[in-house]
Amino acid sequence: MPLTIPREFKPFLRDGDNAITATDARSLAYDGQLIFTSPNMTFVPQLYDNPSNIVQVRADGKFWAMDPFQWPQMYADAYTWSFTIPRREFHDPSTDLWYAWWLPAFSDDFVPLSPGHVFGKLKSTHRDHLFRLYERANKCVSSYKLFRENKQDAVVGWVTGLRSFQRQFLEIWSMMNYLEIFEPRLKFEDKAHGVNKTWMGCFTKDSAIALRLHKAGVPVWLIQDVRLVDDKINIRQVIPFTPADLVFGMYLHPIKNFAQPFDIRYKGPSDHQRQAAVHQPYLTFEEIPMDQTEVNRFAASREPSSGKAPTKTTKNKSAAYEATALRQNQSQVGRDKWRDVAHPFMPNINTFFASAMTHAEKDLSRVKPTHARMDEGYRLPDPGLFVNVLSSSL
Repeated sequence: MPLTIPREFKPFLRDGDNAITATDARSLAYDGQLIFTSPNMTFVPQLYDNPSNIVQVRADGKFWAMDPFQWPQMYADAYTWSFTIPRREFHDPSTDLWYAWWLPAFSDDFVPLSPGHVFGKLKSTHRDHLFRLYERANKCVSSYKLFRENKQDAVVGWVTGLRSFQRQFLEIWSMMNYLEIFEPRLKFEDKAHGVNKTWMGCFTKDSAIALRLHKAGVPVWLIQDVRLVDDKINIRQVIPFTPADLVFGMYLHPIKNFAQPFDIRYKGPSDHQRQAAVHQPYLTFEEIPMDQTEVNRFAASREPSSGKAPTKTTKNKSAAYEATALRQNQSQVGRDKWRDVAHPFMPNINTFFASAMTHAEKDLSRVKPTHARMDEGYRLPDPGLFVNVLSSSL
């Protein structure tokens, strides 16, 4: 049962001092024992920070309120430029930048390859807008590299797929805003800049970070324990949280019309790991490594409770599988059978299966042989036999 608020919050201004500082509230909302205040915004977005929140692609190809490209997140040192991501509602649908969030319809925005054909290509007007996004990002990065002062280059890789393209564009655009606008503002510590409402902003529990962002004109929401809040803070308005008005439904197959949920990338609160899961491109997604302490604790919980002490041995000591480890179980042809075959004729690697293999133990004493072996180094059919063995790629 949630704890009760020890006092009620109402609009309040100090006598002779109605200025709103970083720890004051132009707007305030509270939830349980936490209050959310913003010194420069008139609304308080709801924070989706539950450890059970999952990062999973939704029907619009995005990650709902766990997506830093759609909704404010907690401040993360690893992604400090996330708060300069532009907000969609401030851009007109007729502009190129609006196409960074554009969602195509299956019928209206495509031209069939032939009459009655279910496959098609994007209409030329849409392609032109997307290409101009690419040109704007290239121009922005090139200009920055030309005039930078001994700063590290940002390596930008373009990937296929509309959503990945849009996310890469927003990543570049926000990073350039961070480097060219936010960082120069930090040089003038005594000057408070007007808030840039077109930026996404972020949440933080650190008042020092809130002060820094507020002075630089970043939308910021400070989270505090209600028991530690000063009784004399200026409060302009007390309001309810603004929920995420975003697509929530699962993806439906456009022809068969049944749900096709995407893989879950991450489960946890709003932190740098969740942002990392969202920032990864779709085609190169790899599961974020779990903390080794959690892995060991999970492994211990899976040990059989037979009461028999485990046998200690140094000869066949098992070790967690690593992609760079020496081959311990290989056939005479020399290919590492613990790794999936990477070949154009093979299906795409299942990311969750590949992740599970990183924790597999390669001790041969733990592998139970089948009745029919393919060779000395394999216990299941070698997937390499299903591709063209004469190919030079193998």
